[in-house]
Amino acid sequence: MRKIYAYQLSSPLDYALWDGVFGEIFSKESMAHVYNRSVGYFDLEEDEAGLLHVLQTHVNQSFGVQMTVVITFVFNEITFEALDVAHTYLKGQIVHLVDVMIVELANHRDTCINLFDQYLKKVDRNTINIAIEFIAAGCNAHVTADRIYVHRNTVSNRLLQFYSESDMDIRDFHFARLFQFWWLMKHNNQ
Repeated sequence: MRKIYAYQLSSPLDYALWDGVFGEIFSKESMAHVYNRSVGYFDLEEDEAGLLHVLQTHVNQSFGVQMTVVITFVFNEITFEALDVAHTYLKGQIVHLVDVMIVELANHRDTCINLFDQYLKKVDRNTINIAIEFIAAGCNAHVTADRIYVHRNTVSNRLLQFYSESDMDIRDFHFARLFQFWWLMKHNNQ
């Protein structure tokens, strides 16, 4: 499964230097997308993600630069805010977006959560309801199908619809946690 690994460096690196370091560690198919000299993202398969630790260590030891990474599903305003929070409270770590949101909330901030809520407003309400049922059923499509009286394939198709509308595959554990956290926060604040 492909994921977005957004990064922020504690100090900017020259583009040519960054390309060289990245090229030494990753294959050509793995692309680094540079937003500016300090911020960008990697679009990687999960099995390549372990190489981020190698890259992070190399950048730190060779250049004295800390690299903070947030694992997410899109590179947008949510990601920028998450990088800001992670760089402030979790500098030099590799963390998931949901964990950044929890740290943000613990520090009496809620910008990421609000941006995520706005992002999910584009998703059809019926699709959101299927996702909620899927999470409530322990991410089990068979149990979800039984609970809402539909065929399991219907649940799978609706989860694919959720993915196509949100870019987030909640069949992945960490994205399921993210969606569940959002739902709990939204439900708790009503």
